[in-house]
Amino acid sequence: TYTATVNGDTTIKVEIVEDSVVVPVEEVLAELTFPDDNNENNHVGSYTDTWTAIKDGHEWTISNFNNNNWNSWTYIKAGREKFASVATISTHFAEQITKVVVTVDKVTASKISGFKLIVASDSEFNTVIEEVPLTIKTGENVFVISNPTENLYYKIELDCAAAGDNGIVQISKVTYYYAACAHEVDNWSSNNNGTHSGECTICGETVTEDCTYKDGNCTVCGAVQPSHSITVEIANGRVTAADDTEMPSSALVGTNVSFKVIVNDGYKLISVMVNDEELEAVDGVYTITVTADVTINVDIVAESTAQEMELVELTFPDNNDKNCSSYTDTWTATIDSDTWNIKGFNNNNSKWNYIRAGGKKATQMATISVELSETISKIELDVKYVRGSNTIVLTKVAADGTTTTVDTVQVDDSSATGVHTFNIANPEAGCTYTFTFTCVNNSSSKNGTIDVNSITYYHLV
Repeated sequence: TYTATVNGDTTIKVEIVEDSVVVPVEEVLAELTFPDDNNENNHVGSYTDTWTAIKDGHEWTISNFNNNNWNSWTYIKAGREKFASVATISTHFAEQITKVVVTVDKVTASKISGFKLIVASDSEFNTVIEEVPLTIKTGENVFVISNPTENLYYKIELDCAAAGDNGIVQISKVTYYYAACAHEVDNWSSNNNGTHSGECTICGETVTEDCTYKDGNCTVCGAVQPSHSITVEIANGRVTAADDTEMPSSALVGTNVSFKVIVNDGYKLISVMVNDEELEAVDGVYTITVTADVTINVDIVAESTAQEMELVELTFPDNNDKNCSSYTDTWTATIDSDTWNIKGFNNNNSKWNYIRAGGKKATQMATISVELSETISKIELDVKYVRGSNTIVLTKVAADGTTTTVDTVQVDDSSATGVHTFNIANPEAGCTYTFTFTCVNNSSSKNGTIDVNSITYYHLV
């Protein structure tokens, strides 16, 4: 029983098809959004240019739409202040397009004298198959194609009158739907890998699907549910099933296997890897879906053993590319998310792959400082060039403000260049590390008494 409220003339449309008729499934084929994938090459700042948009490998020709050189716009606009114009979005699809949906954000509808979708058999749109007109509105404007056909061309056309202002219509998305085959397969064959395949009786395409198992057999192709091995590699601990029973050595394909890791006293868990990919626990339980042979590697170390690993290396030019051409300026360097404050070092406007300190004056100070949240255990300072006499002091300021001198190194003309290692006696998290350079120039004729190649910070994990 159907019930409708009638407030005027009413048309009831009933669609009935034969049981043997398969209605195609309508799916999204392509969606043009902005900026598109070609935005590096299609900057436009006018309402009179033609340009190419690309999205997911598909191309559109767009005419008389402005994209403001992609300066914060996530849409395109059409319509001119003093002149009438026709703006178009054209493309081609091999598939059967059933409808095109244009998302309009803003529009002065009174200035739009025509809005339609043109379907043609050629790229010049000389042989028109169908025209679908609409009255433009904000929101989704749906062009429905009456006879979807393969290998046609589609053009959205906007006829704009002189509007007294530029950009009277704003479009943020165009979506194309196509008639996807609602595959029907009579005969399925197992691929012996947890899937089965068969030829669609409608379109002839080979369709492959995952097997669905019940009572050890696929409910579609009848294949026997295969089993895969589970291998556990662990030391100083053990792996059990989530219910504390013995971990199975094999499982049927598609089965979810949950397990726990128990670590021996005096040891700690570093990571759990499943087939070389790290797996995270949820409330202490790890879960995998078996699709192939499984190898579980559990990394456990003694609690007293902390691994020292490289955290970050400050090199030049850094990511910030902050230009400096003097020996007195203060500037910042950036590597990933870490920022260094640098004073008294010259980088020759980021043209050097090092930085240089020490001016012509008899004595000059320079500093390199960074705050790091990790527990730093060692810092390596790579010195490229030395002239004059240089004293280098590394200090550590803890989160509570306590200042500690880590080490002092004297680097002068007789010192070998290379890496100088500063070991942190009591590593702490959340400290600020500052290198202070006291540069004594033995010759006042040249700037620069020391060059720094890089600084590498190591932390404990």
